[in-house]
Amino acid sequence: GYEKGLGVTQDFNLACEFYQKAFEEEEKKDKTLKSLIELKEGGPVFYYQLGVYYEKKQSLEASDWYYKAIQQGSAHAFNALTQLAQKGMQEAQYQLAQYYESKQNIPEAINYYMQSAEKNNNALQALIRLSAHPEAAYSLGCYYELKDLNQSSHYYRLAASKKPEALTALMKFA
Repeated sequence: GYEKGLGVTQDFNLACEFYQKAFEEEEKKDKTLKSLIELKEGGPVFYYQLGVYYEKKQSLEASDWYYKAIQQGSAHAFNALTQLAQKGMQEAQYQLAQYYESKQNIPEAINYYMQSAEKNNNALQALIRLSAHPEAAYSLGCYYELKDLNQSSHYYRLAASKKPEALTALMKFA
């Protein structure tokens, strides 16, 4: 009822709580998952609960479902995805970066892209796309410093006019 406002005021957070209790009390989680999948319309509660289900199974799919729920406004899913990112799940870090970029919070996007860039080429490409932003260029300079000195100095030069740390880093190449 709370998810769709049937007979009560629509309340996604309360719906999430009821679904969470159902998951915790349900002995046969596969039966609960099947019921969720049978829902005709996916919404933030639906996606969040799939994230919870897959997280309990320690599946990488959890972050995908949480991300879909975040895109539809689920604060519970945002918290869950943030926790996965903080635990080092690179897919969660990448998805949080995408979320922050979509909200124009470029410093946070860069932070999460950098966390996942080592093993996620898409994150690295996103940073390169954002390299007009001095913070992204500086981060790329740092990233490439031990890998490719030409790339590193290129990105430090891009950042140097607005980020003094980049100028200091460039002095290492002189």
